[in-house]
Amino acid sequence: MSGYNPQEYSQPPPPAPENKTKAVAALVIGIAALAASWAIGWIPFVSLLPLAVAIVGIVVSVGARKQSNSGLATGGMVCSIIALVFSGAFFLSCTLCSVCTAGAAGLGALR
Repeated sequence: MSGYNPQEYSQPPPPAPENKTKAVAALVIGIAALAASWAIGWIPFVSLLPLAVAIVGIVVSVGARKQSNSGLATGGMVCSIIALVFSGAFFLSCTLCSVCTAGAAGLGALR
């Protein structure tokens, strides 16, 4: 025996590629929430839909960032947070406007 061990000089296997499925899903949900908040966010009670989608996007992106801290997950989180702010502002302002309009119409009937 010469002491030569071929296992000793072999290279380790390459690392497995990162699974970015959650990160891509977070980005897609964030972009969809952002688009929906601009498209249908001004309709008084329909603006709750983008609000809910934005919350789901934040939850998915937090999970994706725990799995692999990638830029896709961060982008999804940023888009979801912006959509959450826009949807919340649209919901609040449009609902307030609708309530005030209905209240003004009711006051006019009392005169």
